[in-house]
Amino acid sequence: MPNPAYKLAFWRGQWNRRRFLPRRPRLSGLRAGGDAPPLDLRVFTFCSRKHLAELAFCAASFLRHAGVPREWMVLSDGTMEDEDFDWLHALHPCLRGIRPVELPLAVLPATLQPFARTVPFGLKLSLLATLSVAGETCLYTDSDVLFFPAARVLLPPMLNGQAAPAHYLPDARVALDPRLLRSPEEAAEPINSGVVFLRQPLDWSLAAERWAALGPGVEADFFSEQTLCHLTLHAAGAAPLDPARWVLDLDDQTVWADRSAGRAIALRHYVAPVRHHFWNTVARRLRDVWRA
Repeated sequence: MPNPAYKLAFWRGQWNRRRFLPRRPRLSGLRAGGDAPPLDLRVFTFCSRKHLAELAFCAASFLRHAGVPREWMVLSDGTMEDEDFDWLHALHPCLRGIRPVELPLAVLPATLQPFARTVPFGLKLSLLATLSVAGETCLYTDSDVLFFPAARVLLPPMLNGQAAPAHYLPDARVALDPRLLRSPEEAAEPINSGVVFLRQPLDWSLAAERWAALGPGVEADFFSEQTLCHLTLHAAGAAPLDPARWVLDLDDQTVWADRSAGRAIALRHYVAPVRHHFWNTVARRLRDVWRA
């Protein structure tokens, strides 16, 4: 049946994004909230040039509602240019762009290194493998994530006193590469690799074994990287974030309103089916940044 509310929300989201894109190069000087605390945290994002607009609002919402991290490193997929790296730093001093050649691949098992070099999301896998140092908490976030007021309360406990080696964002549905799984049970408790807290280096040997078993020259699935993360994080004993506060939700995909956005949540990951809500929420809740 026709769903005019969904169509209107979807096209409004597209329109909002198109309205902002010409302004993106002029946006600079993101400000933290007046009482935003400094955070003993390093944040990392894997991003392409076409998603820098989303990253700007991801960073703006984090600075406003969570605090100021020690650094926020943005790994380019190879499409960013010098002017993009300069623009990132102009947004806020904590933001710094890095090129793929600056990322060491040697931390991955040898059988995973070709995956990291040749598959679009392989660089993200390499980033997850390198960013965590024992005794230090790091946050990986995709660019299509917005942070909300509860992050000020819910994020600090993730930085101290956690027994789990990592925390992950539970996925709203199974989005995994079945070729890498050995049984249906391995698909239980699906992980979304868009938001991960890491506290110690992970053992990627299981991921390397599963990838190697597919044989040489195999084509990666869209969800291959996420599946390798799923296997590695579960093998490490990673714990799920509370899905009521750290949100990945598809239930409001076909309605007008973003039902999750509000003061009670720490963040929402706006995956592709609900990306229109990202831009409609940005236009409503980050209007001062929007108009800068």
